[in-house]
Amino acid sequence: MISEFSLADTDLCVMCAMCTPHCPTYRVYKTETESPRGRLALIHALDKGDIKADKGVAEHLNHCLGCLACERICPSQVPFGKLMDSARQRFTANKQGISHRLLLTLSRHKQGLDYYQRFAGFLNRSKLIKWLPFDSKVRSIVEQAQTTQIDNFYPALNSRKGAVGLFKGCMGKTFDADTLISGIKLLTRLGFDVHIPEDQYCCGALHQHNGDINGALNLADKNQQLFQQYKLDAILYIASGCGSQILKTPFSAPVVNIVSFLLKQLSINPLTFKPLQKHVVVHQGCRGKNELGLGDVSLQLIENIPAIKFHQTPLTDLCCGAGGSTQLDYPELANELLSIKLNELKTMQADFLLSDNSGCSLHFRSGIKRSNLDIEVIHPVTLLAGQLL
Repeated sequence: MISEFSLADTDLCVMCAMCTPHCPTYRVYKTETESPRGRLALIHALDKGDIKADKGVAEHLNHCLGCLACERICPSQVPFGKLMDSARQRFTANKQGISHRLLLTLSRHKQGLDYYQRFAGFLNRSKLIKWLPFDSKVRSIVEQAQTTQIDNFYPALNSRKGAVGLFKGCMGKTFDADTLISGIKLLTRLGFDVHIPEDQYCCGALHQHNGDINGALNLADKNQQLFQQYKLDAILYIASGCGSQILKTPFSAPVVNIVSFLLKQLSINPLTFKPLQKHVVVHQGCRGKNELGLGDVSLQLIENIPAIKFHQTPLTDLCCGAGGSTQLDYPELANELLSIKLNELKTMQADFLLSDNSGCSLHFRSGIKRSNLDIEVIHPVTLLAGQLL
């Protein structure tokens, strides 16, 4: 279960600095307080009362993108992610900007993000977004909002093999509708009933990583109750960020990444796909890579498409800079990290960039548009479904 964590575990860090080269914020700022061991030293000092959580200290902690690259590499197995969540709960919660607090407030309510979706859709249709005083980052995200009807139930199209629940989270219908529809298309063809509870809440990741651990717990309980009304073989998530969060709570059925689930089912009951002579590059979200250990499942999935070409080596392991709400709170940091990825993309001549996390996809699309690159950012499930015969 999600819970506050003892800050005494900062003592587990032996200050070896093995994590430092893997830390995205250290790469940008080159200062000790922007490294994992530097943040642990700050948390330790805060816990002992040796320093206060002034604006500078809070910023060093809040710059952390939560990628967990440091935790994956740590020989002492320091629980860095849990320490950061608890430290933010105690020392930096409620110190975000107005837009950030509004996002956290809206996503606590099942209708909150629906209101946002309708408002964003209105701004896009009316072209008012061009005239309102949003910064470029907020504008680029709002412009990606979709208005799509997603039903609560889709029956299996072939011989029924089981039933799954689809977790769409608070952003799925607004920013990942294509992936939801594509997932439904593949799952029903594979013989699964698909249940999508209408009143789903945010997974709680935004709240968990911004110091509102109790809020995250409350959202987890609400989602747990929603899904337990169905008899399911699995609960599938499409965004790795959501997956890492809902896996912290025991649901009534196993929680599984949709790509992994589809990959397994296609090995049992293969479907036929049209050839696609396009070049793809894979970006794996940090949570999927560093916490969930998903490996190269996205590459394995699209290998079902005949004639597809892809880079064996994905983009650099460094975080893209999206970091949940980091792209909104610290756009300069987020864009600095994204520029590293974009410079790699420019040399790869890709037609598609595959991303398994909606936050990363939003960040990449805005950067790709700004850089005038002709690359479509798409979830691997959407690419596969588009080639289904």
